[in-house]
Amino acid sequence: MLIIPAVDIRAGKCVRLYQGDPEKESVYFEDPLEAALLWQSGGAGMLHVVDLDAALTGEPVNREAVGRIISSVSVPVQVAGGLRSVSIMEEYIEMGAARVVAGTSAYRSEKFISDALSKLGTKVVFAIDARDGLLVGEGWKSTTRYPARDFALRLEELGASTAIYTDTMRDGALSGPNIEAIKEIVGLVGYDIIAAGGIAAVRHVEELGKLEKDGLAGIIIGKALYDGALRLEEIL
Repeated sequence: MLIIPAVDIRAGKCVRLYQGDPEKESVYFEDPLEAALLWQSGGAGMLHVVDLDAALTGEPVNREAVGRIISSVSVPVQVAGGLRSVSIMEEYIEMGAARVVAGTSAYRSEKFISDALSKLGTKVVFAIDARDGLLVGEGWKSTTRYPARDFALRLEELGASTAIYTDTMRDGALSGPNIEAIKEIVGLVGYDIIAAGGIAAVRHVEELGKLEKDGLAGIIIGKALYDGALRLEEIL
């Protein structure tokens, strides 16, 4: 099971948000590359790099910063945030990203999902971002009427190989992951699930680790690593 540190970028800096709220931001590094190199040196097997500005606007605002990370590290980079066209996702793959993450556009259009899978195959990962069991999009600003579990099942029907499940109310809150919701999603589908949101203690990692046999392929950790509540080397 992969332990994947998150490198979230806003206005060119490495930050963490509380429940995705731009008004509740903590800046950790002026240069996100420093964070990426830190987690790589700590043994990370993959990095999850998010353009938060793009998630809110749909435009790849921090493309240069993301590109510098991709070209400077030797571990695979998974790029997320505002990737609302297949062409932009293809650009990041051409830049060297190992995988790209589709969220908002995937909720809106099954054709988008099919096109992304057709052109990118296993290099496209889908975001299942949930609040109270419903999908949220556009940088988590809008809540849809689309149940997260229904979307997860539809992704399987369309041929997805990997998805990231995030309980957005737990993200950045250090309150612990939504274990029951993660168990439900992992047990529901046959493809790989990566869990995110609220992981703040070794016991959370251990509990999620028990789901590896059921299809939990990795966990994304952010604020707990930056605040020092968790040490990457200890988890690994």
